[in-house]
Amino acid sequence: MKRLMTICMLVTAVWAASAKALPTQVMTFRFDNVAALGEDYTAGGLVYDYSGYGNDGHLSDDPGVPAWIASGMYGGAFDFTGDGKTNGQSILVHHDESLNPGSGDFAISLWVLTREEIDGDIIRKGSAGNSSTWYKLEHSPSTPNNKLSLNFNTDGTDATVNSTQAYADDQWHFVVAQRNGDQAELWIDAVLDGTASVSGSIANTANLALGSKDTQDDDFLNSSIDDVRIWMGSLSEAEIGQLYTAIPEPATLAILGLGSLTLLRKRRS
Repeated sequence: MKRLMTICMLVTAVWAASAKALPTQVMTFRFDNVAALGEDYTAGGLVYDYSGYGNDGHLSDDPGVPAWIASGMYGGAFDFTGDGKTNGQSILVHHDESLNPGSGDFAISLWVLTREEIDGDIIRKGSAGNSSTWYKLEHSPSTPNNKLSLNFNTDGTDATVNSTQAYADDQWHFVVAQRNGDQAELWIDAVLDGTASVSGSIANTANLALGSKDTQDDDFLNSSIDDVRIWMGSLSEAEIGQLYTAIPEPATLAILGLGSLTLLRKRRS
């Protein structure tokens, strides 16, 4: 037992050391349904934010709770079965200033298992109905082309990057949508797939949603997602490759660090 604890501590220390070299994460979802962290994947339940910033996800009957599956990319994942219009499921994250990148670099990283669909929002904060700036990552925008797409609407530009290929293969793909200086970049499976010029700032008071439009009334996703993270800083090619090939620490190791995360939350409150 003592040896096992020593190994766990060493693995946790190695992971923590590597994490320090990466940009700050302000939202981190693993979707492993860990009751010890307060996770409860039913209506009214909680999806725990491992980043320490308290940007937890919230589940409700309206519009619907996505199905939790044990066989995600890493541990558990959520499966969404939306129609791209008004029927589907969503996870809501209440607005927090930590989720606004402003004029700085930022990145969204996640795994998505793609299926046929039209206009499914994977992650989105802000839209024309409630803000003048926003960021979103979606699948098969507007037409049934099954391409992955980022859209960063700032107070200076409207940058959109669509993937060169279609993805509807029931396979997991690692996607990074980021701002890197004056470039919006879309990375798929650790390969830079496209860029667009971007300037200006993104800041709004809208909520953030996974699996639907941020208003939770449209653009419902028909795919599965896992290991969702928002970074306040851009990721290098080497870092993206590291995330693509790395195996995240098990939830049991994450629990060992719960005390430090709780302390961080207390300091922010």
